[in-house]
Amino acid sequence: MKHPSDESIMTFLYNEAETEEIRWIESHMAECKGCALKISAMKKTINAMNGLKDEEIPIFLADKISAGFENDRRNTYPVNKIKNSKTLKNKASEEKTANSNKKTSNIKDEAPVTSEIMTPGELADFLKIPLAGIYDLLSDIPYLTLAGQIRFRRSSVEKWLEIREKNPVTPKRALIDLDDSPKLWRNVV
Repeated sequence: MKHPSDESIMTFLYNEAETEEIRWIESHMAECKGCALKISAMKKTINAMNGLKDEEIPIFLADKISAGFENDRRNTYPVNKIKNSKTLKNKASEEKTANSNKKTSNIKDEAPVTSEIMTPGELADFLKIPLAGIYDLLSDIPYLTLAGQIRFRRSSVEKWLEIREKNPVTPKRALIDLDDSPKLWRNVV
């Protein structure tokens, strides 16, 4: 007996199947209890998913997820890395040549990031720690939420660093387990 593929079941459930395919799947469901149960479960899942509300991801989590995807993208495609590094070297040499041919001007092409307001990525670069470390420090480090985005004021971060430098955070010791219940149960049994 030929069973419908998952793809044809999905087109059936989303009312995108041709009339002949709809008839065939319905007649097959009447004969095959396994497929009928599978299609019923898929229909319940679709209905449950349609009933969910779209909720916004907290911005710190969205940034963390984006950073994870960016790291994955960088680590997954080594061939592109090689091609990109060659391309970047070529571009860099072209830019050097172009810059040497330019007349000097007062406008800088690339200035170091010295903005008073920093993104989590810029703060990670400033502190020379991984981006994930910034999110771990959110309960400790001063930050702003602007238009749903986490931002850091450079002067506040520098003050926070001074305070932290004078009063380093000491790791908290784990509580000693003073529970005697296993010992008591040994005596009872």
